[in-house]
Amino acid sequence: FEGSEVDVMWWSGAGLGIGQETIVSFPVGALLGWSGQGGGVILSPYGGGHVSLDISTSDVNSVQLVGSFDLGLDVVLASGWLVRFGASIGDSDALALGIKIGS
Repeated sequence: FEGSEVDVMWWSGAGLGIGQETIVSFPVGALLGWSGQGGGVILSPYGGGHVSLDISTSDVNSVQLVGSFDLGLDVVLASGWLVRFGASIGDSDALALGIKIGS
């Protein structure tokens, strides 16, 4: 987008997954993104990567360091609706879609 500045965001977190085995994850990553507006719509694409220390209750590979590339797009409509698309590609593949209604 012409005239848009690139923003950098560092992030970290913690996660817990419970199923046939239990996994505790400690991810950290960085994203590059920017925003542009046109016709009452704001587009904010971003991309980056992250690594995660995963600890599981499985007997094999109970502690792993895994990495993924992250891609996404936020679309803010004139109505105030926000639609977010996201994907992680690598050791831990994921796909997400989120919708926020109103402002």
